[in-house]
Amino acid sequence: MRVAQGWGHDGDGCLAAEAALAKSPVISRIWFDKPGQRLAQTNPGLRLPDPTPNLTVIGLYATTPPTELDLDTRTYGPICDTEPLPDVYCNNGSRTCPPVFGDFGFGHLNALTSVLGSNYYNTTLLTKQKGAEVWQWSWTNPTEIPVNGTIKVINITRNYSYTLANAASARPDGTRPLHRFVWTQSIPLLPALPVHRDCFLFDYSQDYVPGAIDPARWLPPPGVKCQNGSVAATQSAGQQQRTVEQAA
Repeated sequence: MRVAQGWGHDGDGCLAAEAALAKSPVISRIWFDKPGQRLAQTNPGLRLPDPTPNLTVIGLYATTPPTELDLDTRTYGPICDTEPLPDVYCNNGSRTCPPVFGDFGFGHLNALTSVLGSNYYNTTLLTKQKGAEVWQWSWTNPTEIPVNGTIKVINITRNYSYTLANAASARPDGTRPLHRFVWTQSIPLLPALPVHRDCFLFDYSQDYVPGAIDPARWLPPPGVKCQNGSVAATQSAGQQQRTVEQAA
């Protein structure tokens, strides 16, 4: 996954984001197993440069409780830390609901963040491209934000756009890979600019590899025990050997 962002202080942040995506994108490697409810990611904080290039974070959502493994392959030997995945926000706004695969990741904007997953079903078809379709949802809400030391109510517009393979370009199993997700928000502060929007780009079009993933990639290296209690023993043999639908 390649990620870039641009801010609307000087106008259209998508211009800056597209330039950054082409020149110096944030890189985060993703692989996931939907049937097994597992997600792994490098550089989960989406930093440039990656401050922890040897770290892989794995979310095991089918375990009890849902658990995170942090695998760090340092030069003096790999280590593994483990902890429960944090609770997520419920529909009523409280952060007391258990984490669910596909809704939240590790507390950052990432491949399966709530921003991506929660809004797709609200979209309508915007346009068709060669081999792809663009689906979009946009809304405007009066929102309280701080402005020069005071709280003002301003109409903020957010837009969520998804570019995915069309039906003719679908995989043999019928799934349609996501190529790009774009999230923008427009805050019309004074002095008003012709275009004022923050822009966040998530590009999945490069190095996409569907198919099986080595089961060992979901576990600590042989001989390495996760601190604070290993969850590896709670995985059934069937879960450990389950193949995945796709990886990116």
